[in-house]
Amino acid sequence: MAQAGVSRRTPFPWWRLATVAVLVAATALSGGPAAAAPAHRPPTSGQPDFGPNVKIFDPTMPTGEIQATVDAIAAQQVDNEMGTQRYALLFKPGTYGTPDHPLVFQVGYYTEVAGLGIAPTDVTINGHVDVYNRCLTPTNCIALVNFWRSLANLTINVTGLDGCRASGDFWAVSQAAPMRRVNVTGGNLTFMDYCTAGPQYASGGFLADSVAGSIVNGSQQQFLVRNSSIGSWSNAVWNQVRVFVPAAARNSAGPTWQHGPTPGRSIPLSDFFVARPSDSVATINSQLARGKNLILTPGVYDVDRSIMVRRPGTIVLGQGVATLTAVRGSVPLRVADVPGVDIAGVMIDAGPVNSPVLLQVGSRHGHGHGAANPADPTVLHDVYFRIGGPHVGKATVSLEVNSDDVLLDHIWAWRADHGVPGSVGWDVNTAGTGVVVNGDDVTATGLFVEHYQRYNVSWTGERGETIFFQNELPYDPPNQAAWRHDGVLGWAAYKVADRVRTHQLWGAGSYVFTNVDPTIHATHGFEVPVTPGVTLHDLLTVNLSAGTIDHVVNDTGAPVTTAAVGVPSYVVSYP
Repeated sequence: MAQAGVSRRTPFPWWRLATVAVLVAATALSGGPAAAAPAHRPPTSGQPDFGPNVKIFDPTMPTGEIQATVDAIAAQQVDNEMGTQRYALLFKPGTYGTPDHPLVFQVGYYTEVAGLGIAPTDVTINGHVDVYNRCLTPTNCIALVNFWRSLANLTINVTGLDGCRASGDFWAVSQAAPMRRVNVTGGNLTFMDYCTAGPQYASGGFLADSVAGSIVNGSQQQFLVRNSSIGSWSNAVWNQVRVFVPAAARNSAGPTWQHGPTPGRSIPLSDFFVARPSDSVATINSQLARGKNLILTPGVYDVDRSIMVRRPGTIVLGQGVATLTAVRGSVPLRVADVPGVDIAGVMIDAGPVNSPVLLQVGSRHGHGHGAANPADPTVLHDVYFRIGGPHVGKATVSLEVNSDDVLLDHIWAWRADHGVPGSVGWDVNTAGTGVVVNGDDVTATGLFVEHYQRYNVSWTGERGETIFFQNELPYDPPNQAAWRHDGVLGWAAYKVADRVRTHQLWGAGSYVFTNVDPTIHATHGFEVPVTPGVTLHDLLTVNLSAGTIDHVVNDTGAPVTTAAVGVPSYVVSYP
């Protein structure tokens, strides 16, 4: 098991990750007049309309009424992997369910579940909030495609189920399904659903700022846990990383809320423009230019020109995995070279016309000339990118970071390996690189980047640091000639430019499964300059039953081949 204890060069204000992603929503939604009931009602005077897909629950509501609402949404969303429906289920402070009448429900695709208190202990659900395996056939039950959902800022007191599922809350997920600020009592937290038919595989995951007595990792191939308090961890598979990070003022470990209020500030809802999918980009940009922050209510937004974030300190908060889809090759979201911007809970989809980039942070030609502030970084958390899947998508780069002092906290950039018919193929959903980092002093905690056709990650900035990296190389190169460059077979998953003098990478894995042509090789899993300031820790490559990675990093590390499927090749430290 890889474990990283990290001392930061710069005192990033890590508490903002919780404050923006959860507490802004809590303050905004619970601080005004009585919120909408589960059945959407027109807003009262002065209250914004969050639309019919934001369900706000009150503890005075009958449990049966809440149960009916969440069950109806789960029934629609549990198998709705490529659908357009989006939901946010928000719970005002109080207690929901009882041991005799528990509240038990599943969380499907594109569903956000969050408490609206200041601390996770302000909202308690007696029952279960679960994600189970999807049984694609009666004998193929997996969590490998349980993406795009979230759970945050509440307590789950596990009760109400019998038999195999009685002892734990199940969160059997893969990428883009974070759990933040969750307090689990009365039972285990399990990241594997061991109660269905096999093979029960899972490929997560991200846990932050949470408390659990016992965690079952089970079949999870990899998982990142940061700033959490856990009593025990059952086992490791390939790349389980547990890490503490310092807060703004001093080194800290464990949850931010356990011994008092999380540092932060209340932001009135009047400071936000509450957008609906029917709003034009011109309307959204006009509100941003007036100094408003932005809430993107659940839905899919067709974006035909860039949403422009120019003001320092702007917040862009998506609800229910709000999705921006590029139209006519647009760049859906651009952030100027300014400090303190927070973007959370947003997915960006490529469209059928190639976009040069899907999210650009800082000007490509302005690197080193912006107003970056190490004490007030721009932060992206729970931000996802998708090339293909629900429709044809094309983008040269998914995320481009040109500004200095940027924090990437849980990113999944995915060139789809499956989707609706006609949306996936080597010449169909084309995508060069997932994440390009040109800025200096950029840190990533939880970087998941998969299936891109060239370097999955390309890093040219100085003093970069990544804590936990997960990658699958592209499945579908038609042959070796289509996937090679400059005398090198394939493309490395993670490339640090030759001129970089300082870089750190902790807990990183790259997997190969070139099933279209199983004879394909990638010469390197990772490529970095050989210099004392570039250090890598706890690296691995794995063969998933097709293709070969010849070396883990540069020319170091044993190959992974079909002779030893699922057996990692490790490099503990490099150079």
